[in-house]
Amino acid sequence: MKYSTGSAPFCVAVGDFNNDTRQDIVVANADDNT
Repeated sequence: MKYSTGSAPFCVAVGDFNNDTRQDIVVANADDNT
């Protein structure tokens, strides 16, 4: 799988963040202040 992450991804987290029993992927991007 390929996902767009922006121009400066620096941190990735995986977990069930919305409690739907499926794994979610979160990427923090330094250039977008996220």
